[in-house]
Amino acid sequence: MINTIITGAGMEHATYTTLPALSGTMVWDGSINAVKIVDHTGVVSTNYTTSQMVQLDADTRAAIAWVKEKMVEEAKLTELCNNHPGLKDAKEKFDILLALVRAGQ
Repeated sequence: MINTIITGAGMEHATYTTLPALSGTMVWDGSINAVKIVDHTGVVSTNYTTSQMVQLDADTRAAIAWVKEKMVEEAKLTELCNNHPGLKDAKEKFDILLALVRAGQ
């Protein structure tokens, strides 16, 4: 059994519980560490679950989506540059000029 879940940067934790569709008396059964529900006829139900989920948080998921989109754009640009020498030359010049401007800041 998991007692504690600790998440770090970029992660989040959620608990989901599905309760039984049964009315009755709730009883704690220490032998199985669970709550049982006993209805008026003596039927016992432990038919419920609790699930723990650890997932990436919304900002991290958005960042990964942006990276995937950027990778597709870069691949398309590389293909265009390979098919059009003038565009390749212009991109190389742009990259050099951009590096010089950034170095001067």
